[in-house]
Amino acid sequence: MTEMDTRSKLTGKTGRRPQGEMEAPRDKTICFMVSEDEKKGVDVLGLVTNRTRSATLAKIVTLFLESTSGEKTAQDDAKGRLDKYIDECREKFSNRSKPIKSKGKK
Repeated sequence: MTEMDTRSKLTGKTGRRPQGEMEAPRDKTICFMVSEDEKKGVDVLGLVTNRTRSATLAKIVTLFLESTSGEKTAQDDAKGRLDKYIDECREKFSNRSKPIKSKGKK
């Protein structure tokens, strides 16, 4: 059983994000290629943060873009929110009951 199957079974979610999350609805698709290990990493991050793959990537990209464009005050605010999100993700990884195994290079 894949992690996404496990997530669906545990949460009843099928991969669609709830309305209101990340200023839904989004109707513009951007597609890019990632390696299998990167995809697994995004899936695991989504699992520990209780977000879909799409919502996870949208959150990261949105905060990154806001922290690199616009007025300096808005950039600093967005960078603070990005740093906070990174810290939250790290904490959720560390609070996980079992370790996450990676098949990437060592």
